[in-house]
Amino acid sequence: MAEAADSRWMRRALDLARRGWGRTHPNPMVGAVLVAGGEVLAEGWHPRAGAAHAERVALDRWPDPVPAEATLYITLEPCASTGRTPPCTDLILARGVRRVVYAAADEDARHRGRGPRQLREAGVEVVGGVLAGEAWDLNLLFHFRAATGRALVAAKWAATLDGRTATRTGASRWITGETAREDVHRWRRYFPAIGAGAGTVMADDPQLTARLPGEPVHCPLRLIFDPSGRLAAHPDRHVFTDSFADRTVLLCREEAADRVLASLPGIRREILPAEGPDRDWLAGVLEAHEAPGLYLEGGARLHSDFLRRGLVDYLFAYRAPLLFLDEEAPGPASGLAPRTPAEGLRLRDVRQAALGEDQLVRGFLAPPPVTP
Repeated sequence: MAEAADSRWMRRALDLARRGWGRTHPNPMVGAVLVAGGEVLAEGWHPRAGAAHAERVALDRWPDPVPAEATLYITLEPCASTGRTPPCTDLILARGVRRVVYAAADEDARHRGRGPRQLREAGVEVVGGVLAGEAWDLNLLFHFRAATGRALVAAKWAATLDGRTATRTGASRWITGETAREDVHRWRRYFPAIGAGAGTVMADDPQLTARLPGEPVHCPLRLIFDPSGRLAAHPDRHVFTDSFADRTVLLCREEAADRVLASLPGIRREILPAEGPDRDWLAGVLEAHEAPGLYLEGGARLHSDFLRRGLVDYLFAYRAPLLFLDEEAPGPASGLAPRTPAEGLRLRDVRQAALGEDQLVRGFLAPPPVTP
C-alpha cells in the first residue's frame, strides 16, 4: 500500500514539475507535494532559476503545523547547500516534516546524498528512488551536465519508414503529422538553444521558435552554422529579420566574418575553428551563452558532420508511416559506413512515444553517464 501511495503522489509531483518546462535552466524542474491522511495539504513547483525551490513553495503554502503523519514528496533529492536560496533541508527540519520521499538523486558529486543523509541523521524517514527514471528523464539537461560538466547536444530528424527526410525534389512538408510536429515545438521550448545549418535556413527559411497552443511564442538561442558565410547573401531569412533576431548567432570561419558582418550588421557571430567544430569548442560556445543543451535540427550535412565528429550525445528520431522508395531521396545523415551492424551507432536508454500515427524514438548515442 505504501509503495502504491508513494508512486501516486510522486506522479502528482512530476506533473507539477513539468509546469516549469524549459523555464528553469540551469536549474532542474522540481515538484513537491505535502500529503497527510491521503489528502494534499499543499503543493508547489520551481518556476525559474533564482526563485524558491519546490519544497519551500509547498511548505510556505501550509502555514499550520505539519501533521506528524505527513509526507513530503519531491521529484529531486532536497538540497543541503546554500546557493541562490537557503538549503531546503533546513526548512524541512524546521517545519517538522517526519517523512520525505524523493525520486531522482542529484548527479552532482558535490551534492549527491548530502540532503537525504542530513535528514536521516536528524531522525527523518527518507525514501529515495520512487519513479526515479521518469524524474531523471524530465531533467535530461540538468543531470547530464551535473555528471559530465558540459551541455547535452541532441540531434533531431523526421523520416519516413525507409529513412527519407524529403523527396528527391527537396519537399519535406509534411512527413510527420500535426501531433509529432507539436512535440517538436515542446522540445524546442525545453532546449535553451537550437542549431541549424545554412542549407536548411536557405531552403526552408525556418523560424526556429517554439509555438505551442495557449502560450506566447518562445525563441531559444538560435545557432546557425554557416562556415563559408553563404547566408550573407540571404539577409531576408526569418532568423535575421524577425522580432527575435537578437537571439540569433551566426557561426562562420574567420575568412567569412567580415562579409557576414557587412551583410548582417545586427547579428551576433562566433568564429568556427578552421578544422571544424570539436567538443571543447562547442562546449565553450554553449557555456558562454549559458545554454546547457543544444537541439540540432539539421539538415543532413550538419547532422552528418556532428555525428562523424562524435559531437552528438542524444537523438530524437521521428518516424512516419510513409514510404518514398526512392534511392535519390535524401536521408537524415551519412558518412559512417559501418562494416557490420555492431559498428553502427546504437541508442541506449531508449524511450518511445506514439504521436498520432507517428512514433518518436529517442535515446543516448552512447551509454548514459549515470543510470538512474
